[in-house]
Amino acid sequence: MYCTGGIRCEKLAVLLKHSGMENVKQLDGGVIKYTNLHNDGNWLGNLYTFDDRVSTYIGDSQTHTIIGKSHFSGKPAEDMFNCRYAICNKQIIAKPKEYKEHFGFCSEKCIDDAINDLNIRNVDFDNIDYNELRRKVKSGEESKEKIMKNIFEHFSNTINL
Repeated sequence: MYCTGGIRCEKLAVLLKHSGMENVKQLDGGVIKYTNLHNDGNWLGNLYTFDDRVSTYIGDSQTHTIIGKSHFSGKPAEDMFNCRYAICNKQIIAKPKEYKEHFGFCSEKCIDDAINDLNIRNVDFDNIDYNELRRKVKSGEESKEKIMKNIFEHFSNTINL
């Protein structure tokens, strides 16, 4: 078995051995370590990861190849993000600057829907705590309409809606 960085494999290998499975083999350090040590240029692009990293650079400056295109511009890109509209959660390939310029949303429809139902993920480049705003609406401290208006104004000043 192999994993991206080996951590899950370490835990799983112990569980499999304790359950009676014999001959449990694993790739030491996972795909990332193996490819970085034995890089022959056959690995293309980044490695998709199932955690907050989403995408991990793999290889070196001599062999690394960008294979993705930006969702926004069509230019070569390899960073992957999730749409901030939690219901959509579409994975977006983009340069970090482009992702921030679009405030983390994959489309104008997602911006509109996110404002309407307040299902917006917090990110480090946006200083608003959307979890707190949802809490205020649920508790009745603030009206949903007032918060929606404030978010719309915030996004309009940032994204040119």
